[in-house]
Amino acid sequence: MDTFPADPDILDLADLLPPQSRQKLERLVEARDGSHAVLSAANERARSASDELSRLETEVSRKVAELRYSPLGGESYEGMVARLEKPLAPKRAEVGRLRDAARRAEAKWQAFNFLAEVHFWLADARSRRARFAHSPLPTVKAKNPVDTVEKLRAELDELDAAWAAAEAAPAPASDLRKRMAAAVEEIARQGQPDFNPRVRDGDPMRLAHHFTLSTHGSGAVIGTGGASLLVWLFKDEITDRLGALIDEKSKQGTMTDADRVLRFEEIAERRLQVEREEEAVIAAAETAGQHIPRRRDCDPRAVLEIQEV
Repeated sequence: MDTFPADPDILDLADLLPPQSRQKLERLVEARDGSHAVLSAANERARSASDELSRLETEVSRKVAELRYSPLGGESYEGMVARLEKPLAPKRAEVGRLRDAARRAEAKWQAFNFLAEVHFWLADARSRRARFAHSPLPTVKAKNPVDTVEKLRAELDELDAAWAAAEAAPAPASDLRKRMAAAVEEIARQGQPDFNPRVRDGDPMRLAHHFTLSTHGSGAVIGTGGASLLVWLFKDEITDRLGALIDEKSKQGTMTDADRVLRFEEIAERRLQVEREEEAVIAAAETAGQHIPRRRDCDPRAVLEIQEV
C-alpha cells in the first residue's frame, strides 16, 4: 500500500502557491484524507465480518464433529450437516461484499497517490526558492470526459516515445568525425617525441622512454608501451581509417546536440500543454460529479494550475 510523505505535511508547503492553487491543494488533501477515513471504516467492517465468519465456521465445524457421537433421530446425517452449515453461505457472501467494498475504497484512496509526487516536487521547489503565479487551465470541450482523457494520455505516450527516440538518436557523422579527430590529435600530442638537437650521446629522441610499460606497486600502469608514439607517427592514417568506419556505421535519423536540445524543449512544452488539458477535463468532470483518477506522474504544474515566474 502506498504511503504519503508526512514530515513536513504537504500543506506546510502551500504558502509557495498563489491563493487559487493553494485552495485547490487544500481541497485535494481534504478529499484524500476523507477517502482514507472511508477506507479505514471499510477495512474495519470487513475485518469484523471476517472474524465473525471465522467464529461461526469454528462453531459449525464443532457441531458437525459432534454429530458422529450423537443420535440422529429421524433426520439424515447429510440433512443435519446442511442445516448446520446453512448460516455460512450468507455470512460468506457478506464478507465478500465487504471485502469488495474495501478494495473499492482502497482504489479511491490510492487515486490520490499523485499527491505524494506533488509533495516531493513542492519540497524541491522550496529548496530552490521557486516562485509561482496562477495559470488558469484551458477550456476543453469534452462530450465524454473519459474518452477525452484517454486520447490525451495516448498523446502523452506518443510524446514519451518521441523523447526516447531523441535520446537514442545517433549523432551526425560530421560530429563524430570531429570528436574522433580531436581525440586522435590529443593522443598524438602526448606521443610526439621531444627532440633535443644538443644531445650528442645516446638517442636524441629517447625512443626507449616512449616504449616504456610497467606497473607501480599500487597496480597503476606507467607508460603507454609506445602506443601514443605510434598514433603520432600514423595520425593521418588512423584518422582516415576511423573516419571511414564512422561513415560505414552512420545511420539515418541523426541529430546534432543543438537539434536534440531543441527537440526536447518542444516535447516538454507540448507535454505540459497536454497535461494542462488533461487536468482541465478531470477538474470539470469532478465538478459534474464524475471521478477520473489522475496519473501518479501527472505534472504538478498542471494539477496546481501554476507557472514558475
